[in-house]
Amino acid sequence: MLRRIFPAIYSVVVASLLAFIALAVLQFNQINSELEREKVGILASRVAAPFEAAATIGLPLSSVRNASVLLERARQLDTAIEGVFLFGANGALLKSAASPSIDSATLGASLRNPAGTVRTWSGDTSHGYYAGVRILKPDDDLVGGIAIAYSGRKGASQSWAIVGKLLLSGLIFAIIAAPLIWLTLRRSLSGVVSSYDEIDSELRQVECASWLRSDPAGPAPRQDDSHLFGRLFRAAEARYRDAAERIVGPVYPEAPGLDSPATPELRSRLSLTLSAFMALAFAGFSAVVLFAFEQAIEPELESRATVVAELIRSEMQRTLELGIPISALGGLSPYLEGILHDFREISGIAIALPNGETIAEAAGDVSSGASITSSIGAAFSAAVGIDAGTVELPMLAGSEVVGTVQISGSELFIQTRLRDVFLDVSILAIAMLLIGVEITVSSVNASVWKPHAQMRRLLEEQCRGSFIHVMRERGPEAVRRLAARLNAYALDLAARDSGGRPAPTLLRTSETADIRLPLFFFALGAEITASFLPLLAGGASRPPWLPVDLAAAAPLIVYLVCVAALSPFAGALGRRFGPTPIFLYSVPVAFGALVWMAATGGVTQIALARGVVAVGYALATVAAQEYALRAEPAASRVSTMSVFIGLILSGTFCGSVIGGVVASRLGFSTAILLGAVFILAAGATCKVNMGGPSGSHFATPATRLNTLMTRAEKRRLAALLIGLAMPLSAVTAGFIWYYVPVTLGAEGQRPADIARVVMLYYLAAILLGPVVGSIGRRDHLTVPVALTGASLAGLSLLALYARTDVWTTAFVVLWVGAGHALLRSPIYALTIDLGGASTRPVSILRFLERAGALIGLSLAAALSSSGRLASLAPLLGLVTLGGGLLFFVANMTLTRSRQVRHPS
Repeated sequence: MLRRIFPAIYSVVVASLLAFIALAVLQFNQINSELEREKVGILASRVAAPFEAAATIGLPLSSVRNASVLLERARQLDTAIEGVFLFGANGALLKSAASPSIDSATLGASLRNPAGTVRTWSGDTSHGYYAGVRILKPDDDLVGGIAIAYSGRKGASQSWAIVGKLLLSGLIFAIIAAPLIWLTLRRSLSGVVSSYDEIDSELRQVECASWLRSDPAGPAPRQDDSHLFGRLFRAAEARYRDAAERIVGPVYPEAPGLDSPATPELRSRLSLTLSAFMALAFAGFSAVVLFAFEQAIEPELESRATVVAELIRSEMQRTLELGIPISALGGLSPYLEGILHDFREISGIAIALPNGETIAEAAGDVSSGASITSSIGAAFSAAVGIDAGTVELPMLAGSEVVGTVQISGSELFIQTRLRDVFLDVSILAIAMLLIGVEITVSSVNASVWKPHAQMRRLLEEQCRGSFIHVMRERGPEAVRRLAARLNAYALDLAARDSGGRPAPTLLRTSETADIRLPLFFFALGAEITASFLPLLAGGASRPPWLPVDLAAAAPLIVYLVCVAALSPFAGALGRRFGPTPIFLYSVPVAFGALVWMAATGGVTQIALARGVVAVGYALATVAAQEYALRAEPAASRVSTMSVFIGLILSGTFCGSVIGGVVASRLGFSTAILLGAVFILAAGATCKVNMGGPSGSHFATPATRLNTLMTRAEKRRLAALLIGLAMPLSAVTAGFIWYYVPVTLGAEGQRPADIARVVMLYYLAAILLGPVVGSIGRRDHLTVPVALTGASLAGLSLLALYARTDVWTTAFVVLWVGAGHALLRSPIYALTIDLGGASTRPVSILRFLERAGALIGLSLAAALSSSGRLASLAPLLGLVTLGGGLLFFVANMTLTRSRQVRHPS
């Protein structure tokens, strides 16, 4: 077994590593580009200052003295600056200091496109990008603009250098990882590997014994009744001979039970082993990536400090050239404070005389404030050896040094950048870890577990004299050879009796693992817009009556409404047409909607496309859920639902991470189209994996609730849906999606930090999913687990009544995610169990979940508009605890009612 699964596991690890490298390079390009664009934008503002002063007093821009000199000095601040341009109000070029290869006409046209009074504008050129500042009169009339063209060759060379370093490191890592993976799997999976090896050895012995029996001159084979597969095969072989000779043989006993090594515990062990190994692997490689990032970013940080020093020296040099001594200059400190405000990477600026006396200085705030995880950057800045540093440049009057410009870098800026890089790389590593584990587990299931299960099923059928199936000849070599033998039996009997025996059909089996890759890929593709959809919708064209805030929220509102409207009917469609066809129908729906979203530019069409995606998402998720519940009806509902919910949350998390990285570097449309590709991958894996009988159509009667449940059971179902399910959705939408971003944004946290806090919710749910599935195999713990989850979420929310700082909010998000992880699977399991043969409770649950989300969002928006948003978290906490108490009372009532009816 190990020899068979090792290539698949190793291939997935290497492929995940390559994908991680690709995303890491994109992330580096984004970080480096942000640093460069920020620098160029500030330089453009500084260059535009004298021209803005002229425009303020009504002078034409061309009247500024030495305009060409000002532009040329700005160009010399950085070797990557290809040109500095001064444009008139109509976009005509007035002055420039640029190489002839720059197309100034295009830059001038962009000055008025889009037209308006927005002060800054930017774009891309054939060799890099540009940033500009519009020069406006006091009445906001446009009089011209300054644009700086910046070469992207330096960034491209840095990017290729990063690619080379990471690929070399990846190659070394892949070589070292091969024996480590082998030894790790061999040690951690010794029990399951030996079980499968024993089965394979038994199958080979069975085959050898069969050939010996078919040779009359050969020795009589030794019969070993201790081998279960041997007994099964001999019974199947005897049935085949009886059928071939039209002899009614003796009645053979039922096939003996055979414990499959592929138990849920062993699957969990494989998943845990893979997760642990890949987590350590990605953690180690993340350190390599982080070190490479910082070594590449360090020159840019030094360049920024040098540019600031050059800017100050250039502006002061003009004054010194007029013969004014440096000691006579006034207003230097306010001037330096203005520059310090523009450049966050600078903590201090000083002007000193040759004797060391400081005549002017400005210092920034060196405190770290309340920024999240600010100490992470300090630790890593020390680890990789990057410090803020200082830059000193002399100022000359003729040939005499009359002073120096001293620039001190900001430790806080360095730490913030390092922290961002560390967290971004960590999130990418987690996403790749989840993808790698899902692909690996599915590959092992298809190549080992499923062939063994089908072999057992085929042997049991033929033991009973049923030769109506054949199986695919795949899996280990012994399984393939024995499958060929059994297939030959069925085909031979069909050929002998062509008139009365139908041709054998392909044996198909179903299990919960069949939905893993299809559902994971679908959730990833459908939610790839989660991290940037509000930005995309808010920046799209919209009707004049639609405010920006509502435009940004429109796709989410339409999405929730469509999912809520369709979810009650999706289950009926799945029962009418079958889960697999419904899942396949949802693929072109979601694919077409994503392509439409990528091609459109209006908020109305974006919202409608998101609604169509919601339709496909509702169909796919309900179909996958129905398939899983049909595939293993004897399994614990909590275990099955924990797998289902874990796949959705993992796919959502990976989609938001990958979408954010790709969109930030390659654009929104590229990220959306990548999501469409994942939707197609979901359809392909569905076609391959979900072909078992659980995916086909068969009738499921929808009986009336009052024929299935007593009054006490109905009350517990109502308490479950209203007291647990609706508050869960309301907290997710109102608190996680609305309260956390709004309150953290009001406290000055950056969007990146806010997104990371929200991700804590999903990480907690993903990490606790397997634990819930393990606990859920004991059905008597379902209710305690649900009540524990509700209590944990409710009490966590109440903590925000006392404190509402950043760290408290982050911890509350984490614990709410943990509570919801304990709560989600039991809610579905209890609803399904209470419903019995009826499917209406599950449909009601799906509708009330979406209704709860809409109520939570509406409540949050109403409290925010009235200035009382701080009361939302305690209010939702009380509702959650009250709902848990309601369910506890209803459950106790039902328990006493059952004890009265069944005293034993």
